[in-house]
Amino acid sequence: MIKRTSRVSLRRRRHFEKNIEKCQWELRKSLQETQDKISDLSHEMLTPTVIAGLQIKSILEGKTGFVDESVRTVLKSTRQHLKYAECVASQTLTAEKLRCMKLPQKELYDIRLHIIDFALAMYEEQLEKRNIGLDSSMGSIPPNTLFVKPHNYSSVMKVIMNFIINSIKYAGKGCSIAFGYRLESRGCVLTAYNSGKPIPKKIEDTIFEKFVRGKKDGSGSGFGLYSSRKRVENMGGKMWLEADNEGHPIFMILLPVSKAGIIG
Repeated sequence: MIKRTSRVSLRRRRHFEKNIEKCQWELRKSLQETQDKISDLSHEMLTPTVIAGLQIKSILEGKTGFVDESVRTVLKSTRQHLKYAECVASQTLTAEKLRCMKLPQKELYDIRLHIIDFALAMYEEQLEKRNIGLDSSMGSIPPNTLFVKPHNYSSVMKVIMNFIINSIKYAGKGCSIAFGYRLESRGCVLTAYNSGKPIPKKIEDTIFEKFVRGKKDGSGSGFGLYSSRKRVENMGGKMWLEADNEGHPIFMILLPVSKAGIIG
């Protein structure tokens, strides 16, 4: 009787294990299909969202004639929501691109080689078109100097990518960008500099808030710096803005060594 119970238990165990393996396979397949659908949807919605936003901008600028103030209010709100949708779609596509190009799993990622250089390579074409280059005199992070643990690799990468995207959009042709660092008792401070125009004084204190834009014409989603700061804060860090003697922006990113997994 005992042996029979044992045999039944083994059969049931093998049956359960097969069912679990089948469920895991179906779950992975379902997740992949969902991810592919989200990526496809992002591709489909990005272009019409951008076009609709540009058309509303043209109307608000009076290029199509007089617009009643109540209509302007509705259009401004609609444009803000479209910008948010555009930002979400762009970030989804960027994440998909990053997922397809991701590096082999490592115990530590070199911030210079595996994050900064990798992100620059992803936007090499746009950087070359606008003649944007690295200026090591304003800061540098040599290889084999700073490392980040895998659980925060994606977050640090996206913060760096957002800075590069903003430099392409706002800093202007022929500008320079630089990444530097310093180690302090409270953690590691990463610096991201660009030689673009100074950020207007009136938005310096609010530039990391949602929907605040760095350009006077209101272009941009107003979401990139907000999401970057949130990622930094989720790592236990802090992000703020400073400027050099000529007013060029320097974004400061403090990452506590223990929680953020930074090793220097």
